[in-house]
Amino acid sequence: TYCEGDMIADVVATGEAGATFTYYSDAALTMMIQTGATYTPMGTVGTETVYVTQTVNNCESASTEVMIIVNPIPAAPMAIGATYCEGDMIADVVATGEAGATFTYYSDAALTMMIQTGATYTPMGTVGTETVYITQTAMGCESESTVVEITVSENPAEPMAMDITVCDGESTEITPVGGMNGSPASIV
Repeated sequence: TYCEGDMIADVVATGEAGATFTYYSDAALTMMIQTGATYTPMGTVGTETVYVTQTVNNCESASTEVMIIVNPIPAAPMAIGATYCEGDMIADVVATGEAGATFTYYSDAALTMMIQTGATYTPMGTVGTETVYITQTAMGCESESTVVEITVSENPAEPMAMDITVCDGESTEITPVGGMNGSPASIV
C-alpha cells in the first residue's frame, strides 16, 4: 500500500530455477501484460491487481494475485484561528476533514515537532501569537498542513488622569495619557 506520489516498488516474482514469469491483468489469465521476473505497476490512485504465473518445462503454474494499492493524499483539514484580548476565554481550535481521519497538530512548518493528535486543540492562551500546523491522515496518507494562528493581545494600561478643580466660568482642556504607543487615550 502506497500514498499518491510515493515511489512505487516493482513487483518481483521468484520461483523455480529457469522459470519464465508471466503477468496477467485478469484472474482467468486471458489478458497477458508482460513476461519477465519484474513488473512495474502503473502507480495511479486506486487498486491495481495483477496475476503472475511461472512456467517451467512448458507447464504453467496457478497464479498468485498481487494487489498494488495507491491511496490519495487527503486535502488539508479545515480549522480557523482567532484573536483575543488578554484574559479572554480562549476557544479550542477544532479541525474538520474526511470521515475517520486522524488530525495531528505540529508546532513547526516542517511538521517535525508534533504537539498532539485529535480533533480539538487547546491553545496555550499566553500573550503573543501561537502558530499551529494541522494535518489529517486518511487511509495512511498525511495531508498538507493548515496553518492556524491564535493571537492574544496584551491589554493596555489604564489611562492616567488627575483630579482638577474648575471654578464656575473657567474653561479647561483634559488630555489623558496612557494610550497605545504614547498617544492620547480617548475620553467617551
